Amino acid sequence: HDGLRRLDLATGTAEPVPLPAGVGTCSRVEFRPDGRAFVTGRRGPPGEGQVFAVWDVGEPDADAWTPVPGAVPEATLSPDGETAAVTQWSRVPEAGPLRMLLRMVSAADGRVRHTLSVRGVRDLRFSPDSARLLATDYYTSARLWDVRTGALAAEAPPSSPLLNAPAFHPAGHTLYAFNPAAPGGGEAFGLGGVRVRVVRSPLSGATGTTAVGVSTVSPDGRALVASTRGGLAFWELDADGAVGAGCELLAAFGLPTEFAWSPDGRWLATEHRGTLRLWPWPGVFDAARAAG
Repeated sequence: HDGLRRLDLATGTAEPVPLPAGVGTCSRVEFRPDGRAFVTGRRGPPGEGQVFAVWDVGEPDADAWTPVPGAVPEATLSPDGETAAVTQWSRVPEAGPLRMLLRMVSAADGRVRHTLSVRGVRDLRFSPDSARLLATDYYTSARLWDVRTGALAAEAPPSSPLLNAPAFHPAGHTLYAFNPAAPGGGEAFGLGGVRVRVVRSPLSGATGTTAVGVSTVSPDGRALVASTRGGLAFWELDADGAVGAGCELLAAFGLPTEFAWSPDGRWLATEHRGTLRLWPWPGVFDAARAAG
């Protein structure tokens, strides 16, 4: 809530990154393959003046911010850095009911490519090849959208469970998600050529909660990682993406709300209430397995 900080991993020191005049809270930062940053923030009072930008972190451009009217609950950038997906509450017409729109926009110039009317979006995830966008909600479980055409590519069967904290395997063949009602061995179904594996949460009774905040798959494909109120949970993955044995690393640092991997895959970053923690990979996974 007090701007951006640039952290030097070698020294552990942080310095502020100046923001253009009028831009206040920045809610999300993602890096493009070219090293530039995709940033979402707010210009004006809460619920209004939502903006996003793509700029060099050291040289923010005041003219690079693209306005998005209304509140933006979710925003994410495709792995290839070309497309941003944002959700937006809107009334069309003005006196009509409040509904959610899903927009796919060019990350280069902010041009809107597709606008889709959707029900409440819970999570947005791009496939590793940036060709599809996953949107999960509280009603129809999950939908896959074609990024190039904006067409609906696949929809989860009505009988499928709701998907929480989804994450794609780096190879793109599997999508993982969590649900406390999933069978002990997991549940699998197909979604547009992607195998969805639903994992029961929590891993054990040690955390005393069914909450899973976010999840990710390690870049080497070795493990599924999830945040819980007790710490971090890990599941081994085989070459085909099947979920194997799990383990937990319990620590009293709350429920991480963001995961990020270093470009070389050697570090996992977690964030909770303004505190950034860096975990060596695969060291943290090996330590959790050794602890049982």
